Amino acid sequence: MSTQIGAALGIAFLVPLAERHPGGTAPGIALAMRSGAVALAVAVALTLAALRDPRSVSRPGPPGA
Repeated sequence: MSTQIGAALGIAFLVPLAERHPGGTAPGIALAMRSGAVALAVAVALTLAALRDPRSVSRPGPPGA
């Protein structure tokens, strides 16, 4: 589900960005691809930070619980 939502939001954001670039379509597409790459890098960094957070790791309960 998250893949479908991400693709839909990515297309909804990147296509208008590419079409409305004042330099034309080719520079607009390049800008959209760079923007998508930055969004991907941010998502990866946030995911890695969440995985390394010690609070996000479930700890076993006390013995006999």
